[in-house]
Amino acid sequence: MSNDQPYPNGRAVLSAIKEKAVAAHRSGLGTSVQSLIELAIFDRFLCRVFSAPDCPFALKGGTNMLARLPGARRTTDVDLETPEMTIDEAITQLRAAVSVDLGDHLEFRYLRHRDTGGRNQPELQAAAVAFSVTVRGAGTQNPINVDLAIHKRTPAAPLEKITPAFRLDMSRLGPVVDYQAIAVEDQIADKVCATLSMFGGQSSTRSKDLVDLAILARTMPISAKQLRVSVHTEALHRHLPTFTSIVVPRSMTDGYSKVARTVPLLIDLLNPDDAISVVNAMLQPALSGDLREGQWDPTHQQWVGVTE
Repeated sequence: MSNDQPYPNGRAVLSAIKEKAVAAHRSGLGTSVQSLIELAIFDRFLCRVFSAPDCPFALKGGTNMLARLPGARRTTDVDLETPEMTIDEAITQLRAAVSVDLGDHLEFRYLRHRDTGGRNQPELQAAAVAFSVTVRGAGTQNPINVDLAIHKRTPAAPLEKITPAFRLDMSRLGPVVDYQAIAVEDQIADKVCATLSMFGGQSSTRSKDLVDLAILARTMPISAKQLRVSVHTEALHRHLPTFTSIVVPRSMTDGYSKVARTVPLLIDLLNPDDAISVVNAMLQPALSGDLREGQWDPTHQQWVGVTE
């Protein structure tokens, strides 16, 4: 059989994914073979989502970070957002997108959803949506859970097209597409402002947000101008006062080390106070207006090309 021919059945697909995952992990990709296998299934799901004409969805959260950096914090959900529409409309569009047959012997079918907006965030429409995963002729895989959010505003930064860094080299698996994702600066703004927000009168308990901010500060080039715009836009939306750095509540720092230990990139940054210092070194000059332009150099942990 020619190497460019599609796999003949689902068993061949699973076998090939495992083989490619083992080889990729040996070459240094990802945190484990199993995580790469799971991400390969995520990839086929997301190729369906983003192959839809005029796709209204954008990748955010932990999946966005993994797509950019396979060594980021592992996540079990796919995080998507979409412009203002009803939850039912968004789920209908998502179901239609993932039902497309891409010739990879995989099927994704809607199972159920539940509202996750909650009283603590009355302005947020959100749902957790579950899809079954069937490999034709080879049984089922773990369901894919989508955290779907409806945003009532336009992103501060233009959406980006990214090729997922965790994608395995499998040309026989079927067509692939780039993902539509929110910009790194918008992702930082969301996590920074969530850290400073109150939810039902309580501080955030999402230690993983501090973990993600530390990862982003250590790995991603960032535009000072766009970061300032993104943070100010998100802070205004959340009715937060002006700030130039973050003070992280104990409800977040208490669980930081446990999560950080699972991320090889943070093996030398297990103390939450050290992580906060790294994040604020990135935030403060941009948010204070001390520099108008510049690019964050994650390798040297400093701003370069600075215009004051």
